[in-house]
Amino acid sequence: MICKEEGTLNCKFNNLLLSLYTSSLYLAALLVQPTASLLTSKCGRKYTILFGGIVFLCGAVLTAGTFSVSMLISGRLMLGFGVGFAIQSIHLFISEMAPLRHRGTLELLFELMVIIGFLCDNLAQTSINGFEFLKIYL
Repeated sequence: MICKEEGTLNCKFNNLLLSLYTSSLYLAALLVQPTASLLTSKCGRKYTILFGGIVFLCGAVLTAGTFSVSMLISGRLMLGFGVGFAIQSIHLFISEMAPLRHRGTLELLFELMVIIGFLCDNLAQTSINGFEFLKIYL
């Protein structure tokens, strides 16, 4: 970490582990797409969604109970696999199972719930860490 002033958040992170932690979820979601697509075609949307949920739950438990950086990155990889399976199959499932007049609403609700999840994550982080992150923007 390179800091201009000690004790402030005006720092640039220059750390490979931090970069790996941040990008591991997205990289795993990207890499699992071909496998998720094949599994969705062979096993069906419902079982792919359930499998993705189980993998995501295991990743969340691993991340919550971590005691090392490698365990944390492994948990993030599992979270990424779960997200990849979910994103691949949920839209297909909704478009096939929902009545025509409710299809758009249900797709919108899925995306809205994802965004509400991000909001809850940020609110939880803010309640734990306070508003220190605002110093970055000020």
